[in-house]
Amino acid sequence: MTVERVDTFYDLDSIYSTIERMLVLIRQLSGVSRLGENGRSLSFELQWINAIDERKYQVDELRCSVQYLFAQFRKIYLVNKDLYAQLNKRGGRVFELDKQIEAQGDIKCLYFLADAIKYEPALLAMQRVLDRTMREIRIFRNQRNQHKLELCVGHIRCESYDKVYDEYCSFESGLQQLPHIVEAVFERDMRNLLKILLFLTGYRKLNKANSSETFVAGCELLLQQMRQSHELFEHPLSLLLYGFVVDALQERPELSLASKMKDVFRERLEIVRAELVGCIQRTVRRIQSSPQEMAPLARLFHHLEEEILIELLKRAYEGDVRHLQNILQFVAHLSRIDHDIVSYRVLYMQMEHYDHVLQPEIFLLGYRIKQTMQDAGFATASLRSDLERLKASLPAVVVSILWSTATVSRHESRILLKFSALGKDVGFSRYIADKNRVEFEPLEEGSCFRIRATAINGFLGESGTGLPMLAPKSESLSNAKFRWKLIPVDGCEYFRVQNYASGALLYSQIPCDESEYDFYSSKEVLQLTGSERTLTAQNSYWKIVEYARGSRGGRGSGGVGEAECRIL
Repeated sequence: MTVERVDTFYDLDSIYSTIERMLVLIRQLSGVSRLGENGRSLSFELQWINAIDERKYQVDELRCSVQYLFAQFRKIYLVNKDLYAQLNKRGGRVFELDKQIEAQGDIKCLYFLADAIKYEPALLAMQRVLDRTMREIRIFRNQRNQHKLELCVGHIRCESYDKVYDEYCSFESGLQQLPHIVEAVFERDMRNLLKILLFLTGYRKLNKANSSETFVAGCELLLQQMRQSHELFEHPLSLLLYGFVVDALQERPELSLASKMKDVFRERLEIVRAELVGCIQRTVRRIQSSPQEMAPLARLFHHLEEEILIELLKRAYEGDVRHLQNILQFVAHLSRIDHDIVSYRVLYMQMEHYDHVLQPEIFLLGYRIKQTMQDAGFATASLRSDLERLKASLPAVVVSILWSTATVSRHESRILLKFSALGKDVGFSRYIADKNRVEFEPLEEGSCFRIRATAINGFLGESGTGLPMLAPKSESLSNAKFRWKLIPVDGCEYFRVQNYASGALLYSQIPCDESEYDFYSSKEVLQLTGSERTLTAQNSYWKIVEYARGSRGGRGSGGVGEAECRIL
């Protein structure tokens, strides 16, 4: 069983205008009727202008107005009996007009409304009641709208967007309130920009009748607010507005009806995008020069499309590997591991494209990849397999240095550095044992390393006398002389080892010609020099390979014992 809904909606504005029209009609009808009262005929001129026909139309219009007013009064009675009582008391006699017109018919249509003016006071009384009522309603609506406005602003600030949508939809005209909402929430503070954008985007995706217009108008208002101050317009977070606008313009139609905007809305949004396109290049320059200033933007990048991040990284790299460190500092602030992985993939492709993979900066990228793989959230990252493949794409020696322990040998001689004890000189050996094993601990985000001898837990440093030294960790923590830079040579086949503080290079002083060299009778000395004249490939190129010992299980299993070594 279905119950028919009774229409109880009445329009006070329409009732008021109807009463105004009725006042005009009865004044006109009363004036015309007096021209022919007491049975006198009308003048020829009055007949010539068809006053009689016009009078008939006016009578019909007056009757329709009375009937409309009666229907509205019935609706008022159902909803607001107090208002009905006031209107009926002061102007109820107006409804007698309908009966009077029906009783007279067309016979006396010219004369019978001579006294219609007597209904004027009743209509004026109803107008006064409506004036008072509508004034009270306006005050109530203004108070209600102000309260709703405060609720909307508070919900947006607290990021309770579902509540905001309900309040905004209940506005009689949300678009009229939108400027007040934007101004009250934004407060010329870019930290509030994202809150407004999330509200606008969420409401756009609800596909309401005014969703598209609300989004476009909101973006225009934000742009106006930002343009009022050069500092706001140049702020790094201005890229958020650009990103949300681009997202709305590029959204596929099948994803949301809101993307099927009217052409006028799309054109307005394109104008906003064109105004903001310069923020891309400003962001690129800041990433290259001062990445720490871009940290607030990086933390919010999960709200933007991945394509914008890729475009920023490509433009920031610009074919110059010197920009890589600052770019990676920006990437370090991204809030999602998947975005980190996408960034590493883009940067590695740029390094490959410009043939920079074998530059020292490859350690910067390798270090960031290692840090990400050690992150607690890496196991749940959807792109973790991409990062594992990217690690496998790095030069093998870079992976060995960053992920494993290694041995260091002089050029092609297979003579290894040997770290015997703290306070003693670094020696050489021709066999692999624990005292040959070193670990490269990345510092300065991978731009340099501490070289730790794992067997004695000593760190290689510069003594100041031209000789390297081994010292405990306590001495090496804040001392730049214990930091070393690896400079790839011959495509990462060999490395030069340079002290990060002094710039001196590590080399082996060989006491005789290579042809006369004998490891057991010719004592090599490890030294440091800042002069290139004494350096050759043979004495200053170092080969770094992953530490390769046999199984360190028990002797009973037939493996190589802990104290045993393997002759090269």
